Amino acid sequence: MQTPFEQTMNELFQKLEAAAKRRVEADIQITSNSAAIRALAGTCEDEEKKTGYLVQLDEICGKPGFKDVVFSTLKAHPKGLTPKEIRWWILMGKKMDL
Repeated sequence: MQTPFEQTMNELFQKLEAAAKRRVEADIQITSNSAAIRALAGTCEDEEKKTGYLVQLDEICGKPGFKDVVFSTLKAHPKGLTPKEIRWWILMGKKMDL
């Protein structure tokens, strides 16, 4: 039998684990959708529209820093990546001009 304190702590840890899982899932969606938007915008022949798409993307997500780009790439690949693979994914996703 758990004490009220232990029960409260267990409930808080369960809520924290659920929130952390949702955050990871959201980060993966943000990363993949941002990469798709950036890639599709790159194919847009109308430079004004292309710039508008990229500005809108930056307004929603903010311009990521190097650390953010590396972390988001690693989060999208939970089995891990080598430094060369990280670089490749960053370049392929057009997340940052290295």
